[in-house]
Amino acid sequence: MPDESSHQPAPRWQFNPCCTTAYDEACAAFTMFVDPETASLDYAAAGVALQHGSVAPALAAHMLEEHDGYAHHLGSFAEQVAYHAPAAVGPAQLVVALAEESRDNVLLAEAALRHAAAEAPDYGPAASELARYAIDRGDLRDAARLLRHPALAGDHTMLHIVENLQRDIEAPFARLGRNELCACNSGRKFKHCCQGSEVVLPRFRAGLALHKVGFFVRREARQHRLDELAALACAPLDPRIGIDAEKLARDPMILDLAMFEGDGILRYLDRRGILVPDEERDLLRELAKAPRRLWQLVDVHAETTIGLCDVATEEMVYVPARAGVERLAPESVLLARTARLADGDEIIGMAIDVPEKLLEHTYDLFAWPPRAGDLATWYGDRLALHHAR
Repeated sequence: MPDESSHQPAPRWQFNPCCTTAYDEACAAFTMFVDPETASLDYAAAGVALQHGSVAPALAAHMLEEHDGYAHHLGSFAEQVAYHAPAAVGPAQLVVALAEESRDNVLLAEAALRHAAAEAPDYGPAASELARYAIDRGDLRDAARLLRHPALAGDHTMLHIVENLQRDIEAPFARLGRNELCACNSGRKFKHCCQGSEVVLPRFRAGLALHKVGFFVRREARQHRLDELAALACAPLDPRIGIDAEKLARDPMILDLAMFEGDGILRYLDRRGILVPDEERDLLRELAKAPRRLWQLVDVHAETTIGLCDVATEEMVYVPARAGVERLAPESVLLARTARLADGDEIIGMAIDVPEKLLEHTYDLFAWPPRAGDLATWYGDRLALHHAR
């Protein structure tokens, strides 16, 4: 049985005293539910507590993170609350969904979220969770609609990312007339091809798929992996430069390491792959195999194409120019991952230059495929050199 004295809400919830009181009441109700000696439980009062702000997701997060094997109890508790207190069906079904997701039953979780959204359309936290499922399924339009929920007005970070992705994906079709040739290169007229459908052209598919993995890796239940890598990167840094592990956990390079060398892609496919379109699932499996390599910058064509030579094998690839990369000096060494996509070779994920002072150490590091922790420490050394200038 959970220790009632340990039910402190995590700082990320930023609860005020009123929310904390409701959270404590919800935790106490769940503790009573788990106790086999509890004679009766006031489900109506538990329902009132769950309806308060973000109490429902906070309760689920705490119980699932701190107590192994409680997913079944948590789901059963929420179902009983929904049955006895119909007004709390929205937050109760959200708890059911989070419990099912923790057991990798994502289809049951999605069904619970749809139930919550249908029965309690004013409940914002369920809309936010359901948006993640819409993103995984590739329905960015529906995800944006859900993220515009009035109760979610305080944080538009994910909404902005989704809207930008949607804008990029739809741009090739935006100005096409019905009788013009479709942008997908099928040779058919737009009206008989992709008009009105959610088509993702191959050149955008990798970026969309990796954003999905990024959302997954940044979830609270998996944040510990980012924190571990950030701590390793932070170790070589002088505290006076103002970069701590918490800030580094949000660094794009740390996220990239967690996604690739940290097996974030494979865990995403294992837990949520059933939601993802087949072509994206296959693409992510291929990207997960692509090694991070050392490349020498040998050629830049009109700031649109970059020629790279593998330092170890002397293999040449030409990739679309990346912002900042085309400004590097010839023969600069780049740490990057490339993959052969439908439109040709491309840099996948982060690409960063290797400082001259780190070259020998970096060559030694890549004598064997480095692990995520080794690369995080290397990245910390690179940051230390940069800030020592």
